[in-house]
Amino acid sequence: MNDTWLILDCNFLCYRALWGIGELSYNGIQTGVAFGFLSDMLGFQTRFGAQHVIFCFDSKQSKRKKLYPQYKANRHKPDKNATPEEIEEQKLHQLEFYKQVYYLRETILPDLGYGTKTMMTPGYEADDWVSQACNILARDYPYDTKIIISGDYDLLQCLNSTTELYDPTRKKRHTNQSFYKKYGISPGLWPKVKAIAGCQSDNIQGIPSVGEKTAIKYLKFMLARKYKSYKNITSPKGVETIKQNYILTKLPFENGLPDYYFNKEQPDNGKWRQVTKSLGMTMLINAKPQVRKRKGVI
Repeated sequence: MNDTWLILDCNFLCYRALWGIGELSYNGIQTGVAFGFLSDMLGFQTRFGAQHVIFCFDSKQSKRKKLYPQYKANRHKPDKNATPEEIEEQKLHQLEFYKQVYYLRETILPDLGYGTKTMMTPGYEADDWVSQACNILARDYPYDTKIIISGDYDLLQCLNSTTELYDPTRKKRHTNQSFYKKYGISPGLWPKVKAIAGCQSDNIQGIPSVGEKTAIKYLKFMLARKYKSYKNITSPKGVETIKQNYILTKLPFENGLPDYYFNKEQPDNGKWRQVTKSLGMTMLINAKPQVRKRKGVI
């Protein structure tokens, strides 16, 4: 039997915890994000029978933004109708959220025994470490199953015979087979699709008048040369746009992350009880994932 690894997109899960749990505090420490995050983690371990967990966090710095200043420039913009007081309140709320994420990453997870599996590198996103972790595990434990937990569909490019993605917001699992059935291409071509069509959520501008369906047709050699979209894609300007976009859409970014080795040591149950008790998380003190090994691979 092979082991199963969870690879967590932690900033995504922290936002999910913030909106799902709300504000909680204990002895003056805000704990809502950590409580929701750890509760979700246990649930995912039980659902997928995962023995091991890797935690991937965003960095505040962005190498992509230095290369392409418009990258994600459409995110976190204040409401145009908000008053100055409301804008300031939103900023303070966001700052408090980041404090909770930092405390989870730098204190809680290491205290629980997950320090060697908590990944963050300046200039890189959680997605980069998710992809890097998939590559490392494929090399070191080629028959183990990997479950990515995220709502970011850029990570579909990581799918293969032993790797799947679960989106807890939509409650949907994505596998190598389901991806091919939907798109008719291999997941490895997904960053090329995004490079051609652009990515609205990341504010990456693609080829004019070309969406994902047209980009996929082009990659499947099913787009007729007479169409304007084909000419836009293959023009010198189009080729250069795709080349620049691909640097942004391919994971991990520029292959700049360090090599690593993830051991299979398990955290100590005593540490779990000690930390959750110190944070007033009485519901989690004796909680344990119901882990059962899955037979075979995906």
